[in-house]
Amino acid sequence: MISEKLFFAKKSEMTEFAVNSGLEMIRCKQPCEHVPVGRPAILLVNGANVIEKRLIRCKVCNNKQGGAL
Repeated sequence: MISEKLFFAKKSEMTEFAVNSGLEMIRCKQPCEHVPVGRPAILLVNGANVIEKRLIRCKVCNNKQGGAL
C-alpha cells in the first residue's frame, strides 16, 4: 500500500494538519518530488502501524500540488 504524499509551504501548516488528523505523528525527513534530499516531514500512522499519509514541507512541491490544503 502506497501512502498519500501531501506538501506544505510552512511547517506550522503541516503540524496543524497532523494534529487535526487524530493519527499518531512521527517526525522525520522524507524526499520530495523534485530533489532526493530529506525535507522535514511528518508520517501519520494509524493504530495498525500503517502509514496513512506523508506530510512533507517543500514550497516548490506545494505550489505544484496547487497550494495549501
